[in-house]
Amino acid sequence: MSDLSPVSSEQASMGSYNKLSKFMGALPEVAIFRRFGALNAQNLLFLQAELVRLEDELQSIREDDAQSGDLEKKQSHQSWRSLVLAHEQDKGANSQWRKVLEIREKLKEYNAALLEYRELCKLQTPNQRSLEALREWLARPRCGDYFLRGIEADVWDPDEPEHAADLVSMSEVHVQRDMFSKFLAFYIVPLYHRYFHSRVKKPDDPESGLYTYKESTLHSVTHIIGITLGTLIPAAAIFTLYYVHDMVARLGAILAFSALFSLALALFTKAKKVEIFAATAA
Repeated sequence: MSDLSPVSSEQASMGSYNKLSKFMGALPEVAIFRRFGALNAQNLLFLQAELVRLEDELQSIREDDAQSGDLEKKQSHQSWRSLVLAHEQDKGANSQWRKVLEIREKLKEYNAALLEYRELCKLQTPNQRSLEALREWLARPRCGDYFLRGIEADVWDPDEPEHAADLVSMSEVHVQRDMFSKFLAFYIVPLYHRYFHSRVKKPDDPESGLYTYKESTLHSVTHIIGITLGTLIPAAAIFTLYYVHDMVARLGAILAFSALFSLALALFTKAKKVEIFAATAA
């Protein structure tokens, strides 16, 4: 039995899809769904197979038309007018134009599915803390209360590794964070919450007992620290070089401060490698 399933399917539950949707709407980080990667890939494979068959049928019709005694059919590969006239003469029965229209509709379906799948593949996997928060909400009696039944409960079940690998997050917050912001969010904030915040403040959502921390606050803290270091490192380098007279020591100091500056850029910004190289060289 899934860990996210109730002990008895006959037992009444306080949870519902309505409560779960409100929870996900309030906290986009826990809006986690299955990609259904295998099913989407299978759908593309079947559409591809249909198009391959239609392409082969179209080629066969073209070859037959090329050998036909009908002038319009013979010229159908050179003239769109002849292609349509041949279709009208046959009243649409196994005509080349009819097959083209059939392929056109199938291509629309295939191309749409292909582009949708590409966008699905771009979606990020959820971070572990957001997934754990969702699972905890589903388990709490005053929240989800194990309302999911049967195989529906397996979607977020930690004992279903195949499903876990197929999950995607609708929020890009953890992707947009720099390395230092992630360190604050995943290590410092939990410690702050455990030893201070949870003792002096009540939950933001009394029903679920969950606390929330604004992303803007985290961003502001990271921004202030990053700007401060960005100002202090060059100033400290100048100050140090003023008092160091030995040329070898000066070169060593320059290398050290350049490395420190590059490290700060990597930790406190989302700068690309080439941008870091350019800033360090400047």
